[in-house]
Amino acid sequence: MRSPDFAPIEIHGQKQPFSPVAQVPDREIFETISCTGVRDVFAVEDMSISDDASYKPMENPKTGATHWVREQELRDREGGVYQVLFSYDLDNREVAIVREDNGYGPVTVARLNLRDRTHDGTPASTPPQFLKVEDAPVRSHFIGGTLWDYSNAQVDKQPPGRKSIEISRASSDPSKVIFDSLRNKEHKMTVGAHELSDFIDDPFAALPLEDPTPEKLEHWYRLWWQVANRGLRGKWIAYPGQVSERGFKNFSAHVLNNLTQVLGEREYSHISSVPTWLYVWRMNLNGSGFSADDPKHHQEALAFWERLRRVEIPVFDNGHAGERIRVNQLSDKDPIISWLGVLPFALQLDPDIKPKVAMQKNHQEAFDEVMDSVKKYLILPDREVVTYPLAPDRNLWHSKPITKENG
Repeated sequence: MRSPDFAPIEIHGQKQPFSPVAQVPDREIFETISCTGVRDVFAVEDMSISDDASYKPMENPKTGATHWVREQELRDREGGVYQVLFSYDLDNREVAIVREDNGYGPVTVARLNLRDRTHDGTPASTPPQFLKVEDAPVRSHFIGGTLWDYSNAQVDKQPPGRKSIEISRASSDPSKVIFDSLRNKEHKMTVGAHELSDFIDDPFAALPLEDPTPEKLEHWYRLWWQVANRGLRGKWIAYPGQVSERGFKNFSAHVLNNLTQVLGEREYSHISSVPTWLYVWRMNLNGSGFSADDPKHHQEALAFWERLRRVEIPVFDNGHAGERIRVNQLSDKDPIISWLGVLPFALQLDPDIKPKVAMQKNHQEAFDEVMDSVKKYLILPDREVVTYPLAPDRNLWHSKPITKENG
């Protein structure tokens, strides 16, 4: 059963307290994601939430650590069945709406995770799966909802005087799930719908970091080109990290507005974000109220962006690569820019690679042009590849103060 008072749990003789954010009630965290779009799609008013419901301890296979989870049924307005997953651990509080898909597995259509940053910059912030140490701290085994490494003392410690929450949120209209669209056109594709939709959701996870053979890298580039060449042909493509063609109406604004009260009442001072993708970096700084925590690290991101803007790409016309334009001629919101921003992470595994990715000669030539231009502007004379400055052991932090004015 879930402890009603969240008294510290005793682990191997040590008492480990739950963070204040872990104790946010189920209904309160669910209301935080119940924006206009969610209420339009789901019969939220028919969902009865009880904070006395039973939670079960589970080990998260992605982290090697325990969190407590319970699920509850939610129906859309056409009678379709979804699951709401509530979870918490010593540092995290999360709610997610999940759809089961025959033959594919669960698709998360809405998600909000709140993570207390108190232990950032120490091994106690990070689950065993991500720590490069033989003996993980005791509490590391009970933060199953933490999906990244936050143990770097140089970049992950909060600025003095702050009490921050990292937020991670996603919104995906279930009627526009990318996998559904890919499955309908799979007969025209050179890769499978399952694999490509997983790749779009997380192209970093597909990188063969431990064994970057030419064959494995070429397969990664083939997946990348399957997405990028559509963008070059003027067709709609998703941003990296998307599972749906559009999100829920008013989702982000609703979440941030509600968090002002939810977190303020628990005496948190700042909301933090690690902008994994280049488009999130821009969104944070252009209208969402975030600013960079580390000016030097911010300048590295700007320098990468300026190099990327000089890259030349071909634009297809009637199936053939036509004029060449620079990235700085595109709209800042064009998803192809973010996909180009992903490319150097693969390139640094083998800067001299010349992969074959396309059956059609003109498509291969267009890919080669893109690669040559990326290499020209993002590989330094010493063969170092310039990448967007974020890595598992070096996080890029944005934060905003929690005030009534910026909710």
